Amino acid sequence: MATQVLVERVCTTTLWSQTLLEQSLARVRHGELQAPLQHLLSDGNLWLARSTRPPLFSVTQKPKPPSANYTCPNPPHCFYSLGTYWWPNNGTASGLPYVRRDGLVNPETFEFDSIPLSQMLFAVSNLSLAYYFTGNESYAAGAAAYADTFFFDNATRMDPTIGLEHAQAIPGDSAKDAGRGTGIIDAKDLAFALDSSCLLHGAAAWGDARSVGLHTWASEYWGWMNHSRHAADEFASTNNHGTWYGAQALSLALHLQDEAAADFFAADTLRRVREQVAPSGEMPLELARTRPLHYTWWNLQAFFELSWMARTAGVDAFGYTPPSSSGSLRAALDWVVPYVTGVKNYSKPEVTPFDHGKLFEVLRIASHVYPDGAASYEAAITKLGGHVDYCSNVLNLLWPRVAESS
Repeated sequence: MATQVLVERVCTTTLWSQTLLEQSLARVRHGELQAPLQHLLSDGNLWLARSTRPPLFSVTQKPKPPSANYTCPNPPHCFYSLGTYWWPNNGTASGLPYVRRDGLVNPETFEFDSIPLSQMLFAVSNLSLAYYFTGNESYAAGAAAYADTFFFDNATRMDPTIGLEHAQAIPGDSAKDAGRGTGIIDAKDLAFALDSSCLLHGAAAWGDARSVGLHTWASEYWGWMNHSRHAADEFASTNNHGTWYGAQALSLALHLQDEAAADFFAADTLRRVREQVAPSGEMPLELARTRPLHYTWWNLQAFFELSWMARTAGVDAFGYTPPSSSGSLRAALDWVVPYVTGVKNYSKPEVTPFDHGKLFEVLRIASHVYPDGAASYEAAITKLGGHVDYCSNVLNLLWPRVAESS
């Protein structure tokens, strides 16, 4: 990495709770939470082994994008992805324009940059947590290898100044052939890299210069977001895309200490609740999709991450009671719980199977923010089914049971 002037600054996680992490660390040191710790370390060892086998995850490994209007001023360092549910057109010889099949993922999307980005974030997040809970420098070194490849190395880094200008393109669509606002959701978890940097503070294998470099990279990406027409489009979305945009923007604003932006996006959470949740707790735009329960969960996940961060700016979206024409976040959660715990059957089928276990994190956070409902939300977790080991899951380190974290 290039030599940089190191600036001492307070680093606090935003998407993860710093307080709960510290409590879990103290318990691990007393021999508790060993099942989720071993799960974490098992995954960490896999990511660590992978970190020694290049090439690592990068935007420079994709094939030629199929969009005719895609131009990158710094090839091949621009991020590019295809619309998740957009497929080649069987009715034309060229396959253009791509056509939408909502809920059905085009496997061609796996060839482009949304996958390397998400895999890098999984790796860095897992390894930073493994370092945090063990102090083992090898985990920090693994995280550094992934971060260097994606953010810093001249040959493989993503150009943050282009941002997600070319994300979720629709080949053959004259207006969206080279990218669209919807694609910003591809980077919804970007701030986990910054959270990870906070956990890696003090690790010799990570180093202060890498933290400063990541802060600089994020600042350049934030600059793109603040001037992008795509960002304006995504901000205006009134479904899960708008919620995820708010979560991404708030997490970055908090890390970059942009207080005005943080205050704005925290307060704006309340508007999104009013716009999206019906008095019954249903979220109509999500239920209109071909995967209604999946998208209900997806939007709740976004709202709960956004609302947890909004508390940093003094905004209580969890406790917000909107006008009678709208519903609350708690009403939205309480509406979906019977459908994922087997009490009720939702009338509209999912076009692809939905793993009810995905509600685990939302329900666990709910047990922290709604103390009067903690027991019922914890009980609901045991009835989710799905493909989740609720006892050894790493989420028990991030969001321990309420009785265990008090």
